[in-house]
Amino acid sequence: MLQHLEELEKSDDESTAHTSNDDKKDATTSEQAEAKEKKEAQKKRRKYEAVSWCWGKEPYSETLRVHEGDKVFAFPISPNLRSALWALRKPNEVRQLWVDALCIDQKNKEERNQQVPRMDKIYGSARNVCIWLGNATEDSKKAMEFIKNRVLQLWKFDELIENKDMAKHWAALITLMKRPWFSRRWVVQEIALSPRGGTIHCGKDYNTWQDFADAVSLFVEVETATHRLSDVMKLDQTFGNIPDFFGNVSSLGAALLVDATSNLFRNQNRNLQTQERKPLSSLEFLVSRLSVFEATQPRDTVYALLAISRDTTPEASDRDPDPNVQARMEMMRTTMKALTPKGGFGNQNYYVDYRLPVIDVYQQFIAFSLFESDKKRALDIICRPWAPTVSKRHDYPDFLSPAFTPVEEKPKKKSKDKKKEEEEEKRLEAEKKKMDDEKDEETPLPSWIPSLTRAAFEMEEHPTAGLRMERQNADPLVGLPDDSGRRNYSAAGDRGLDLEDLKFIKWDTLRKPNSSYPDYSMFVRGFIFDEVLAVDHLASNGNIPYKWLHVGGWRDTEEYPPEEFWRTLVADRAHGGHNPPTYFPRACKESMRYKAKTMSKTGGNLDCRKLIYEGRCTIVAEFLRRVQEVIWNRKLMTTKGGRLGLVRDDVSQGFMVCILYGCSVPSQLELREEGKMYHDERKRMKKKEIADLVFASPCYYRLVGECYVHGMMNGEAIALQNRDRIGMPDQIFELR
Repeated sequence: MLQHLEELEKSDDESTAHTSNDDKKDATTSEQAEAKEKKEAQKKRRKYEAVSWCWGKEPYSETLRVHEGDKVFAFPISPNLRSALWALRKPNEVRQLWVDALCIDQKNKEERNQQVPRMDKIYGSARNVCIWLGNATEDSKKAMEFIKNRVLQLWKFDELIENKDMAKHWAALITLMKRPWFSRRWVVQEIALSPRGGTIHCGKDYNTWQDFADAVSLFVEVETATHRLSDVMKLDQTFGNIPDFFGNVSSLGAALLVDATSNLFRNQNRNLQTQERKPLSSLEFLVSRLSVFEATQPRDTVYALLAISRDTTPEASDRDPDPNVQARMEMMRTTMKALTPKGGFGNQNYYVDYRLPVIDVYQQFIAFSLFESDKKRALDIICRPWAPTVSKRHDYPDFLSPAFTPVEEKPKKKSKDKKKEEEEEKRLEAEKKKMDDEKDEETPLPSWIPSLTRAAFEMEEHPTAGLRMERQNADPLVGLPDDSGRRNYSAAGDRGLDLEDLKFIKWDTLRKPNSSYPDYSMFVRGFIFDEVLAVDHLASNGNIPYKWLHVGGWRDTEEYPPEEFWRTLVADRAHGGHNPPTYFPRACKESMRYKAKTMSKTGGNLDCRKLIYEGRCTIVAEFLRRVQEVIWNRKLMTTKGGRLGLVRDDVSQGFMVCILYGCSVPSQLELREEGKMYHDERKRMKKKEIADLVFASPCYYRLVGECYVHGMMNGEAIALQNRDRIGMPDQIFELR
């Protein structure tokens, strides 16, 4: 039986009112009995369970028939949802289920706006959350049994992880952890909001969520800390003797989900029925930390996390979307000034509006984060990859609708001219393909909205191990937001973001080439302190190009490396943002012991992965793991000021190195010039709140991203500017 939350709440209200009226008047015995019976029936109706499942991209080729009295309602559903409902049904009793795909009209944006803010009630009030991972397989049966009967026996756990015969069971567990459900963004709040936990289902097999979470936590802890399970897998020929068989398990969706859901809330008291659960994490932290989780609807990158954030309360937007971004900014700024307490913000209403263009939703999140966060690191959000790519399809009114609208097949008209009929079919098919291709065209994001394509990790197909979480890029230098005020770096010193300088402009009538979106500008203050002189070879797959040694001044590898060079390799930090240990220079020197005998000046790399997994030296491996975190797919840079640094792979000679006030690391900017006609049009459109200075030159900047500049990461550039204000003047940058 499927019901809307409104019906369930209404049942309680009616029940209370009826009982109250019975107390006030002298009802007959039959009326009292009828009221009691109705109340009991309504209480039963409240005992619903919520289903958490993976929508996927399957066609909605199955039909669900729901019987309500003498009426029958038909819903198109996917095969996966059909399998879930079939497995969850009980043979001898009614099981009441809440399923988002059926209880929310997905093609009605107003209804979605109303329902999304209520997810905390829906999942928080459910008697249980049924987590559907999919149909059972031989591997899933093995994994579910392994969790239930072996992994959780803690006194035998050490024996278990050394048992070579258990390789197939660990492989089955990691396969279970990589099921599509664990990559879905909404599951974070669906599990986190249920105070009673949930049950995890594969076909007819099930375990409690708590048992599953404990098993995953144990697995991730031992593999991340010691790699002992990878060693067991490497000895098993069945799995190809692959080193690092599991990949980066701590970045898997299942591992992040278990960690997040156990640390998102703090219970205010011990009573399960009356306890208040206090969210602990900011919206900025959640969006940044949980970027590996996907959403079919890009707006849900933000909206799916509102109910579990400590600084937001999701609220439906019943107003027409305001096309003026700056107007929303000014309203937000005024509200912030009036309401901000000395101790900072509490919980803010955050409007959910699926009618807004995707980029407007992204911009709204950045603006919110800038206002809410520590102003000394507020702009770190524009350096940290979090935004999924956007296509034209995402802003079409019918996006997500076809799955829920059955297509009526009309009988084909018979044609006397078969050739003409075939030609017409081909023409219609070609037109449909062209329209679909246009909808799938990627829309470029403004440079100040950091694309998820730059994320450190991504699922990748391995020829033997299957899907694994593999590193694709270096870790962001800015790290994750930290409520303690701790920052990895403080390149801008104590100069924070000035909200009076911060502006956003949406150029409504201007369009980029081949784009359905207008131009978006962000205005921030800072100064340029250097310029890129040269960039050297790419650190592909995290390997150190031998050419870098020459650029870094390390001529003789029998000697210790220059301090500037080895500190640049690790961005002057150890794992976790701590200061590098004293043995790093020695580990750097030892890592070159097995370099190629003939180092070419134009090519060749130190194979860091090989030394990590085959070198049998944990200290060198620790150093090289940190090097890979920093240099993967980055280039070595030298500046006109004679400084050494690390930059993105798309940086070229002549790019500017600057400090943006409110960003904890230096930034890289590319100066661009717009055409005269374009510039004249912008001047005619000039917004009154933007200073004339901005429009004096037909130039703007592309934010390339963060960078490491040795000796300029902890306020040194500010001191340099204080001594030379003429050569390094403050300016407002227009970023697009």
